[in-house]
Amino acid sequence: MIYPTDAQQTAAAVQSKAAAQARFRDPITTEIAPLTTFWPAEDYHQEYLRNTGGWLLCARDAPKVAHLKEALKK
Repeated sequence: MIYPTDAQQTAAAVQSKAAAQARFRDPITTEIAPLTTFWPAEDYHQEYLRNTGGWLLCARDAPKVAHLKEALKK
């Protein structure tokens, strides 16, 4: 989800989603909804990647990210 906090962010999110959708056959299902309430994460979630070495878990998505970057170049 994308939670914009004002009209400018909402417009940017909608425009970005539409531009990406034009490049892909399958629907982009990212929901855009106004931010209503924000709660900061608990302390143990802060700096998660740095504190846990969790970047290794995120690295598994690197091929997906590379594919997306390549697709968006076209």
